[in-house]
Amino acid sequence: MLFDNLWRAERRQAKRSVQLKKKFKPLIESAKRNKDAELAQELEEEWWTESKLNDDADDMRSRVLIKEARKLGIEVPTKPSFSALSDYDDEKWYLNDATGNCFLTDKAYADLFRHVRKEKSDLLDYRMRYVTRVVVPVTGLIGTIMGLISLIYAIEKAR
Repeated sequence: MLFDNLWRAERRQAKRSVQLKKKFKPLIESAKRNKDAELAQELEEEWWTESKLNDDADDMRSRVLIKEARKLGIEVPTKPSFSALSDYDDEKWYLNDATGNCFLTDKAYADLFRHVRKEKSDLLDYRMRYVTRVVVPVTGLIGTIMGLISLIYAIEKAR
C-alpha cells in the first residue's frame, strides 16, 4: 500500500510537470518572439513557482525512508534550523521555500537508502542463522535416512 501511494504521488508529480510545461512553454516562447522580456521573465518565474509547489512525491519518499531508518535504529541526518532561511545551505536537506517542505537531497537519500538496505541484509542474515545451522543439517539427515530406507527396501525386494 505504501508503494502504491508513493507510485501514485510520483505519477501525479510527473503528470503535473508535463501539464505545466505544456501551459507555460508556448506562452514564454510567444513572449520572447514578441520581444517582451519582462512578460517572459514573469511567466518563467510563475512556472518555476508552480513547479516547486509540485513536490509531494519527493516529500513522501523522504518521509518513508526516514521512518524505515528510524525503525531499524539508523541515525538520520538532523534537520538544520531554519531560523535564517536566507543563510540556508545544507548538503543533506533541501528546503522547498514555496511549500516549506524539507526533504533529503539526492546524495543524502542515496546514502541513507544504501545504509538501510545494508542493515536489512544484516538483519536477515541474523534471523537466518538458525536455518543454516539447524534446518539445513536436519534436511540432509532426513534425506540420508530416506535413502537408507530405500536401499533396505530394495535389498529386501531383491531377495
